[in-house]
Amino acid sequence: MTTGRHALIADPDRQLLGSYSVALRRSGFEVVTTNRGQVCEERMRQHHFDALILDIDLIWDSDLGKLAGWAMDSPLAAAPALVLSNSRRGPSLYRLLRLMSFPRSEYRDKPLEPGPMAELVRRLVASPPLAVTLP
Repeated sequence: MTTGRHALIADPDRQLLGSYSVALRRSGFEVVTTNRGQVCEERMRQHHFDALILDIDLIWDSDLGKLAGWAMDSPLAAAPALVLSNSRRGPSLYRLLRLMSFPRSEYRDKPLEPGPMAELVRRLVASPPLAVTLP
C-alpha cells in the first residue's frame, strides 16, 4: 500500500538504486529512479516529488552551477533531499549545495544501508518546511 508520496532516486550505482527502491516502496513511497543527472533534472521538472535521494557526484556532473540554479526554480528545490556521496569532496560540496538549493536536506557517506536510508527519508518528509521571510 502506498501513501501517495513520491520519491526520486538518482544514483549511478544500479545495485543501490534497486535496494533503495525496495526500501522506499516498503515505506509506502512510489519510486522513480535514474542513473543519469540529466534524466534526474528532466523528471524533477515533469513531476512533483515528496523526497529526493541524490548522489551529489552524479547530479553535479562537473557543473557546479547546475544545482545552484535549482535554488531559483522553486519546484526543483522544494522537496527535501537526502544527499549521498562516496567521494572525499562530498561533505564540502554538500555544504555548498545546502546553502544554495536544498535547505531541507541531510548528507550521508555512501554506501548507506537501505533501512537507515528509508528512515532518513521518512524523517525528512515529515519535517516541516522552513519559513523564509524576506525584508
